[in-house]
Amino acid sequence: MKSNLNVNLFFLLLSIQFLNSCKQVHKSDIAITNISLIDVKEGKILENKVLLIQDEKIKGIYPANTKFNAKQVIEGSGKYLIPGLWDMHVHTLDLADHFFPMYIANGITGIRDAGNMNLDSLSRWRQEINNGTRIGPEMLVGSMLDADRGSASYPNTHYISDTTSIDALILQQKLAGADFIKAYHFLSPAQFTEISEACKTHNIPFSGHVPILTPPYETVTHCSNLGQSCIEHGIQIHFAIANKEYVMQNYFDVGNCLQDIIDHIDIEKEKRLYDHFIKNNTWISTTSSIFWGVGQVDQQPNGFHKYWLEYMPNDAIEQYNWYTNPFQDVDSTIRSGKDFDIFRRAALGSAQLMKRMHDYGVNLIAGSDSPNPMIVPGYGLHKEFEILVEGGFSPLEVLQLSTIKAAEFLERSDIGVITKGANADLVILNSNPLLNISNTSSIDGVILKGKYLNRLVLDEMLVDAKELLNKK
Repeated sequence: MKSNLNVNLFFLLLSIQFLNSCKQVHKSDIAITNISLIDVKEGKILENKVLLIQDEKIKGIYPANTKFNAKQVIEGSGKYLIPGLWDMHVHTLDLADHFFPMYIANGITGIRDAGNMNLDSLSRWRQEINNGTRIGPEMLVGSMLDADRGSASYPNTHYISDTTSIDALILQQKLAGADFIKAYHFLSPAQFTEISEACKTHNIPFSGHVPILTPPYETVTHCSNLGQSCIEHGIQIHFAIANKEYVMQNYFDVGNCLQDIIDHIDIEKEKRLYDHFIKNNTWISTTSSIFWGVGQVDQQPNGFHKYWLEYMPNDAIEQYNWYTNPFQDVDSTIRSGKDFDIFRRAALGSAQLMKRMHDYGVNLIAGSDSPNPMIVPGYGLHKEFEILVEGGFSPLEVLQLSTIKAAEFLERSDIGVITKGANADLVILNSNPLLNISNTSSIDGVILKGKYLNRLVLDEMLVDAKELLNKK
């Protein structure tokens, strides 16, 4: 009899606990209801969920019938939720007022600025974003170093001469707020070695291009062995895996060779090089769209070009030579339209080579390299996505490069995922990006640091950015 009472009491208490849990009301700042969450790690879609946001963090993910008390409710029926995107190779210059709205309106909640001297401005922008007086992405900023060639030909660059103390310069840049050092391709292998040693001394990562006009396989391997965290663009890698030699006096030479390189890959050399990358944890940023952008320079500014150019300040267009034939710097002969067509096709070749690295197991991150010619901040990352898919990546693989792979590279667990405790940086899409990668542009709203920006607000931000051009 006593045993039966105990059993009955147990089930009674269990029933009370169940009823109380059913009545539990979850408080939050924002509730997104009936939304389909995209798990970018597994490629699964979690349908009809309630996502709650509290204090700029994801409080939790719950079934559709969950009771909640939220200050703001967003109806997500028929929509898809992805983590905020990271563009892992951009150049902001000193144009935050122009570029930040374009980043956010395109779902880019984090950027990695791969070379900027305006560290004072960047520090101020970060402070304004953190205190809520400016809307902008989270930023990581690199300080760019290049060899002194007698004239400063690139913006936002520190030029190194024979008398430069690399150690002192790198320490200075770290103290000024740089998150990493970016080495450019006119530096010598010896200078790369010195940069690597100084970065290790001062505990700051270094990434960048790799030296040109040197044996490509040996040079790329050398930079990987030095501990270079990321090889930007991967352009020299393409030369390094070929079974024939190509002349490379300028980075534009790469576009002319890419299709031929694909037909002349040394498989054993390729495997050895990729094994170095995996062993040394050397990452590669994709930026295949830079070839596509150069290939657009001779096109008439109509269609999407005209639309995008409405947002671009002249400062950026002039610094990055949007209207200049880039082949003029290669030799005295102005190239024909055929050369630009080669570059338009080279974008696909670059993406195909990136896919080979990815399938082998090399770690990649997606970057647009805006504002290089025709690569408009914000929009450019979505073009990069399209090119990578055309080159063989699945839409899921591409999404991963700007979410969980970006987080892995940055050694972060609070970005790039939709999970309890992660940062509330999210993008609401009208269409499923796993079916078509172009759907990453179907942005209905953005959650930035726990604040909801609907489509109307995003459009107003773009209008403000456009109106800035008329005031100059």
